[in-house]
Order: sequence, then C-alpha cells, then structure tokens
Amino acid sequence: MELPTSQQFYERFTEAARCHQAEIVQLDHGVSIARLGTGTRFAVVSGLHGDEPSGPLAILRWFEETPPGSLTPEGQSLWVAPLVNTLGWDATNRTWTWGEVEKDLNRSFAAEHAPDFLKILMGDLADPLPALYLDLHEDYRMEAPYYFIYVHDTHDFSQRLAQAHAADLVEWQAYDEWHGASETYIRQLGCAHATTTEAPGAWSVEQRTDWQLKTILWCQDHLFDFAVAQ
Repeated sequence: MELPTSQQFYERFTEAARCHQAEIVQLDHGVSIARLGTGTRFAVVSGLHGDEPSGPLAILRWFEETPPGSLTPEGQSLWVAPLVNTLGWDATNRTWTWGEVEKDLNRSFAAEHAPDFLKILMGDLADPLPALYLDLHEDYRMEAPYYFIYVHDTHDFSQRLAQAHAADLVEWQAYDEWHGASETYIRQLGCAHATTTEAPGAWSVEQRTDWQLKTILWCQDHLFDFAVAQ
C-alpha cells in the first residue's frame, strides 16, 4: 500500500475537515489540529511514531467517509491531531530530530521534553479536558491487537474495548514507567477514560486501519457512557 506524503495527507484531511465545518489549528512542521462540535469532548491523537500509519489512515477515512453534518452527534465535540510526527512519517522513522535532539514524541508530553509545536498541541488538548481519549499506535512485535489498561482504574473502559474488538489487554501500573507518554499526560490532568491502542504488525496496513477505525467509532458511540464531570 502506497502511503501519501505528510503534505498529501494533510491536504486531504484539511479538505475533509472543512466539509465538516471543523476549525483547523495549524502548527509547525505541517501539523494541524481539527476541532468541531460543541459538548462533551472526544480527543484522538495519532501518528506520534512516523512508522505507524494505521492510526492516521483510520482518522482520514473517518473524516472522508462520514457524511458532512454527522461527524459530531448532538452534545459531542471532537479534538483530533491525526498525524503529529510528519517528518518521521515522510522518512518512515519512528522518531525524528526535533531541534537538535532526536525525540520519541510519545515520550515527549512533558515540559522538559516537548518540542515547541508539541507544547502548543498539549495546551490545546487540555482546554477543555476531554472526557474520552485515544492515542493510536502499532506494535510490530505482536500478532494480535491490544489496548493498554491502567491497573488502578475503577472503570471498565479498556475491558469493554477489548471485548468489543477481540483484543488483548496489557497492564501498566506506574506513571513513571510511561513518563512523557500522551496517555500519562492526559491522565495526570484528570482524564481517567484514556487508553493507547496497539494494532499488530502481523496484519496488513488495511487490516490495522480497519481495526483502528472500529475502535474510534465504538468510542464515539459510547462517549456518554464514560463522560464524567471534569
């Protein structure tokens, strides 16, 4: 499967987002954020690792294939950063040198590590805080999909996701273990209904993209199940 360049990706995404009357926030390195709708916020981040295409492609399909006017049901709002690591994407590299230091952007959601454009993204993501949060990834070591689950959660968000999408659960139990990860960042701000997806490298890009899109749509359909006062 031939992938679009990051510029081609954003040309298509911006056109689709504008069909949904989304507000587009442009950052450095060709990165954009889309905001639309009013009400309880569902936030999705993808493309933090440049060699993991299924998340960005799933978001692009979501925006392109949903009829205009129906992307945000009544009472919902969306915040979407579809492809964050544009330079890594174009080079098919997991990480990239931002400034003078090579960085894993999913370890950079911390003031001491974040490039300037990511700091802007972080601030925008947190205001207002989403009720539900997804960060879309891939794991090339695995043959089956999984979601991360924080062992101290008192809700069943990740369990329900795994049951709905025939996926495994991988436990984590300490914030220090994932310092700088986007999920850790948003959880520390107060969004407990958050998870990181991992599509398996053993699948084709098309299969991975389908699975990521099903996860997005399920979360949107069940947003109010998990919405809590922030």
